[in-house]
Amino acid sequence: MENESSLNQYIVPNLQLGCMYKFTVCGQNAKGTSFESAFSNAVMVERELPSGWFRFYDAPSERFYYSNLKTKQSSWVRPDDDPYFADESVILEFSAQELVHLRALFDEEMAHFDLVTIPRIRHLLLEIGHPLPASAVRGICNSLELDAPHKQSLRDTRVGVRLYQDYMMFMLAVKLMTRERSWTRRFEKMFNVSRSMYLGMRASLYFRRDAMHWTTVYDPFVCKPYFLNTRSHVRQWHMPEELRFYTSPALQVSHTPAT
Repeated sequence: MENESSLNQYIVPNLQLGCMYKFTVCGQNAKGTSFESAFSNAVMVERELPSGWFRFYDAPSERFYYSNLKTKQSSWVRPDDDPYFADESVILEFSAQELVHLRALFDEEMAHFDLVTIPRIRHLLLEIGHPLPASAVRGICNSLELDAPHKQSLRDTRVGVRLYQDYMMFMLAVKLMTRERSWTRRFEKMFNVSRSMYLGMRASLYFRRDAMHWTTVYDPFVCKPYFLNTRSHVRQWHMPEELRFYTSPALQVSHTPAT
């Protein structure tokens, strides 16, 4: 151990990740060595936990466990080491019954196949009552990058789902798509407008919302202003696309001539 005498601390280097440690100390001077102290609290060095997860110590079993207070999940092993791990934001979008049913469908597929292909995905969607055309299924697969090399086997380059996390992300995309379709139909019926008109109004609303966050900042080094998005902190020299049709109040002020 390295002695940092000025801070009265001892640094123990090269602790192994995922192992639990307890330490004792004893004093030593010219007269000899003191009795050894009681064990310290348990400590463990490990990589960062997924969002929403925390580590706690269970004194009766003298072990660490992991818990997510929002999803009410607990585990003795790291959540991302669990083959059924799914991100907190995904789990919160489903009810307990939906999670049980979706997991049962996934287990059934993986018991017979090592990959849930696009035809099999469409079959699952029929079972849960949300059928989609093959083009829509391929679109979701592309958005989740299921065709990326690191998500494919060296001997099997078919596009599909191999991991539970990707499976749940896919099902979430389907649920959000279905929810959006339902709201579109409600809006059309309520205000008696066409689908194309509704989509145009929605696109205009999102465009305007995104444009509200742009402003200009003067760069003294190049002696010219650049565009800054105060929400995403994106900086760029060319005018953002949404500003070509809408000028936010911040930009109106910055472009107003001084009197």
